[in-house]
Amino acid sequence: MHDEPNFRLDGIGLFSALPSDALRELETACRWRECDIDDVVLERDSDENDVFFIVSGAVEAVSFTVDGDKISFARIEAGDFFGELSAIDGETRSASVVAIEASLVARMSANRFNQLILVHPELATHLLRRLTRIIRTANSRVVELSTEAGG
Repeated sequence: MHDEPNFRLDGIGLFSALPSDALRELETACRWRECDIDDVVLERDSDENDVFFIVSGAVEAVSFTVDGDKISFARIEAGDFFGELSAIDGETRSASVVAIEASLVARMSANRFNQLILVHPELATHLLRRLTRIIRTANSRVVELSTEAGG
């Protein structure tokens, strides 16, 4: 299964600095899943803490209000990843993730992901920049929402 060309992590931005032999090793450490549109990849409040890599297709991080209205947090496309927050802090998932296109997803254990970050400082730097973007975006959204509510 892992010998097929599409079961590769080459297009994942986080891993762009890794040599190909390191990528091949990571590919064997992942569990692979082909998802159809509307397949739930991850449930909100789940205590699983793996990290997911979108090899092809796209998924959406969502939550629902008490009234059942969908709140979309992010579209996550091929080359990107999600689940790093729970892998880092061990907390439950903050959103559900649903396939919005036919997708190939690689899943890596939190332990393996955290070891990888420790061994490859360039990955840690990439991750820190990503987390900084998340915080800045959240801050902007809070200001935007408070301005709308107050105005």
